[in-house]
Amino acid sequence: MSTSQRAMNFKDVADRYDAWYQTPLGSLAHALESEVIFNLAEVKPAERAIDIGCGTGIYTLELARRGSRVVGVDPSMEMIAIAREKFRRAGLPGLFVLGSAEALPFRPSCFDLALAVTSLCFVRSPDQTIEETHRVLKQDGRLVLGELNRFSPWALWRRLKGLFTDTIYNQAHFWGRRKLERLLQRKGFRIGATRILLHFPPVPSRTFLKGYRLFEVILKKLAPGTGAFIAMKAERGGSNQRVKRLPFLDERSEQRR
Repeated sequence: MSTSQRAMNFKDVADRYDAWYQTPLGSLAHALESEVIFNLAEVKPAERAIDIGCGTGIYTLELARRGSRVVGVDPSMEMIAIAREKFRRAGLPGLFVLGSAEALPFRPSCFDLALAVTSLCFVRSPDQTIEETHRVLKQDGRLVLGELNRFSPWALWRRLKGLFTDTIYNQAHFWGRRKLERLLQRKGFRIGATRILLHFPPVPSRTFLKGYRLFEVILKKLAPGTGAFIAMKAERGGSNQRVKRLPFLDERSEQRR
């Protein structure tokens, strides 16, 4: 969940990051989010995929399991170390590069698919990040974003929590659907399907969460734009000069390996 370092200690974040996914609320949220992300991504075996702001490799690992030739990029060496260990235990191939989403260390037209899940909310320059993503994707390549919806009870809860404790979300910029669409279109992407989910309240109770489907159905009808998670698919438009036998990495990434 990271791409550009702001004023946060990534070592501390890395040490506790995955623990949230083991909680009842975290595990449910991740299951619903990842299902939508990969439905939109339509991963194809042997295609090249990049996970931008890969963090501890949660989505990177699933891309590899689905047969992608995957590379994860993150500015945190601590996060990357955890991700590499996950790949080692799983016995799967994958490349991790220390780098920034605003200056991706790859040549143009490298990738068929880009994922950026809760990454754009932490970068210094969203415009530059989307420009870079556009650059490294092949023409008609797919980008799937997953972002935190600013118009949701979850966003309010995270902001209130941040008043009393130091959390990673104090550094986050939450997005709305229309603003995301305008950003992508401005940078040459064609908007595809969009899904908004997690309409149920963020109550960290296993008993309460057993009935999440009822809340999801009712609140989605009553307030369809207020789910906590926005998943959006876009395709790279415009011309894109191809180079035969193009090296996968450029000099910047070779220096970081």
